[in-house]
Amino acid sequence: PAPAVAANLHALATSPRRLRLSLAGAGRDVLGYWWTDGRVAGSVVRDGARCAVSAFAAPMLGGELLETLPDPDRPDSAEVVVPVDAFPVLAALEDLPAGAADVVADATGVAESTVHEVARWSADVEAVLLVTTVPPDPRAPAGALVWFLHRSGWWSARLGRLDGRRVAVLRPARRRDLVGWVGELTAGAWR
Repeated sequence: PAPAVAANLHALATSPRRLRLSLAGAGRDVLGYWWTDGRVAGSVVRDGARCAVSAFAAPMLGGELLETLPDPDRPDSAEVVVPVDAFPVLAALEDLPAGAADVVADATGVAESTVHEVARWSADVEAVLLVTTVPPDPRAPAGALVWFLHRSGWWSARLGRLDGRRVAVLRPARRRDLVGWVGELTAGAWR
C-alpha cells in the first residue's frame, strides 16, 4: 500500500488540474485547494484555525467541495440585475444615507430603485465565495466564479447583457448547484 499511496500523492502534487476556493466574510475564513488527476483527488482545507488534508476518488470531488461550505435555507427571492461597472460602487454602500440614492444613481447611471435594491441586498451579504481554476496551459487565463453567502442563503453571480450594457445577474441558488457551476468552470479550464 505504501508505494500506491506515494504514487497517488505524486500524481496529485504534479497534477495541472487545480482548484482554489475561498470563503471570506464576517466570521468566515475558509481557504481550500483541490487537485485531481482524473482518478484520484485530494485537498488541503483551512477553516479558521483548523486544517484538514484528504485524498479521495476523483468523482467525489464535488461532494468534498460542498462539505466545506455552509448550507443555509433559501427563501424564494427575485434576482437582482446590476450594471457591472456600477456594481463595486453600489455593493460598497452598506448604509445609504437618506437622500443619497439620487446622487448615486446619477453618478453610476442606474435607476434609483436599483441603488436601493443593491444597497439592501449587499447589506445582508455575509461572505464572498471565490472559486478559481488553474488551466494546464500556463498561457491560458484562469477561470473564476463568484457566489455570495447572503443572510437569505446562497446567491450566484453571472455576467450578461441588458440593453447593450454588461450586467451582473445575481440569483438565489442552492449550495448543491455549486457542483454544476464548478463542473462548467473546470470543463472550460481543464480541456
